[in-house]
Amino acid sequence: MALNELNRHDEAISSYDASLKINPNNTTALMNKAITLSYLERYADAIPIYDKVQSVDNTIKEAGLAKSEAYTKLGKPDEAFLAAQGLLVPDILKFKEKAAEKQMRVFDYYCLNEFLEIEKREKQHREKLDS
Repeated sequence: MALNELNRHDEAISSYDASLKINPNNTTALMNKAITLSYLERYADAIPIYDKVQSVDNTIKEAGLAKSEAYTKLGKPDEAFLAAQGLLVPDILKFKEKAAEKQMRVFDYYCLNEFLEIEKREKQHREKLDS
C-alpha cells in the first residue's frame, strides 16, 4: 500500500503478486491488487480479482460493489447490476444468457427470479406449518 501512495503502482502490484504466490487466497492482497488495477483504470483486469475475493470470502461485500463499479466504467450496466447483487462472473454470464433466451431484460429476469424464490420459500413454510 505504501508503494501505491508513492505512485509506484507496478511495484505495488508485484508485491501483491508475491504475496499471492505464498497464499493465493489472501483476500487483503487480492483486494489491494484489484483496487490498484481499478485506480489505474484497468477495470477488465480487476474484475476477475474482485470475483476471486468473493469466491474466497463472500462476506466481503465491498468486492461485489467494486466489481459493479468496474463494470459500470466499462459501460456494462447489466453486468454492473448483477455484480452489485453479489453474483460471480460465471453466474453473471449464465444469467444474461437465460434472460436473453426468455427475451427479457436482465433486471426484469432478476426480479422474476427473486419473486419466484420468495414464493417457493413461502410455500415451503406453509407446508411445514401444515405438517
